Amino acid sequence: MLCRKLQIEPHFAFRVTRSLLGSAVTDPRLSWDENKGRVGKNVCEWSPFNKEFCSKSIRALPLHYLTVLAPRFYVIFWSLTLQDVYLPVACYLSCIASLESRSSHIEGDLSMIHDKRSKDVLRNFGTIDLLKAELATRREQLKFVAIQVRTNITAIFSSLHYKHRRTIPEAMLQYCVIPRATQSPEDAMFAAVFIHQLHFMELPKFSSLLYFDRIIKDVIPLVLCATDREARSLGIYLKRTFNLLLRWRCNSIAYNQEAAMKVGFSLFYGPTTTCSFEQFSIIFAKWHEQATQTFEYGLRQYDSHGRSTLLTLIKLTGVFPVFRGAFKTMKEAVQVITAQNQMKDLQVIARRYLQILESQRSKLLQAPLRAPLDGRGSGDTASSRSLSRIPSAPPSPA
Repeated sequence: MLCRKLQIEPHFAFRVTRSLLGSAVTDPRLSWDENKGRVGKNVCEWSPFNKEFCSKSIRALPLHYLTVLAPRFYVIFWSLTLQDVYLPVACYLSCIASLESRSSHIEGDLSMIHDKRSKDVLRNFGTIDLLKAELATRREQLKFVAIQVRTNITAIFSSLHYKHRRTIPEAMLQYCVIPRATQSPEDAMFAAVFIHQLHFMELPKFSSLLYFDRIIKDVIPLVLCATDREARSLGIYLKRTFNLLLRWRCNSIAYNQEAAMKVGFSLFYGPTTTCSFEQFSIIFAKWHEQATQTFEYGLRQYDSHGRSTLLTLIKLTGVFPVFRGAFKTMKEAVQVITAQNQMKDLQVIARRYLQILESQRSKLLQAPLRAPLDGRGSGDTASSRSLSRIPSAPPSPA
């Protein structure tokens, strides 16, 4: 009804009903038995893993949404929330350790009145028990949702045709990632985490390498025309993505285990066609250069694009820039903004970012030489050629 009668965009309709969808995902009654049918109506009928709900949702989608990307993937992506795919275990453990340390300190503080000391200790231990119980519950929910997502997403991608392998990342960004990453910080984090999990699922027709390439070419330029809220959200999404890429760039062991051995990083089909660490290092440097050029343009045109660019760059602290050349370029562009006096609010933001840049100077890397990826031509040409040569269909048998 929201889509057809009120003409609301599908992703806004999913956002309005997401609290109900979230309850359906984590509800213990979710074990849907299609052979036995349903007894009465309950929240389980709103589950994105329920085929009947998916069918109704797909019928409500406009025709231009029914692209190479399977409609069921669209429904699942927009139905889940951040807590369905991400659990900040470190935050839970840190809070528990802090409360336990505080309780030990209170018990040893003899200057406190005995009754007050006992109440504080009991309150802390009660909070610790609640946090441990919540952590255990969240772990079970996360495990359950992960199984459902893997089962459904694997089936969806298995049904896709190989000829769409190059266009799947583009459709994913256009209809799922970009609209959601600009909605809120929580949605931006979800978009990044969810797609990263798809990479580790090793879906046969999903190229992670092409997906990351499209982020540099399609998502980063959006920063130039974003509102303040959208710019901050995009910064969160990009930081999560850049953090993963930077981890692989700086750790060859992690890259070989988490990327090179995955299907999404294969340049061709076959066991010996993965993107090597040396190739990835050159591709990463090219991505970094392209991002630098886009952000530099936004800073140079500071009267129209400077604010959104700076807000995004502040969110990217620690993951961009990482090369000395890019650092120098960004610093020079920001200094132009700090020197002008017409836009005082922008000048304040620029001075803040300039301080952040200086604090990151000691962590900068030296950009690699532009060695060719395949023994022919320059690194720029070779990196682009390697990505463009990822086939859209498996080779036909001789």
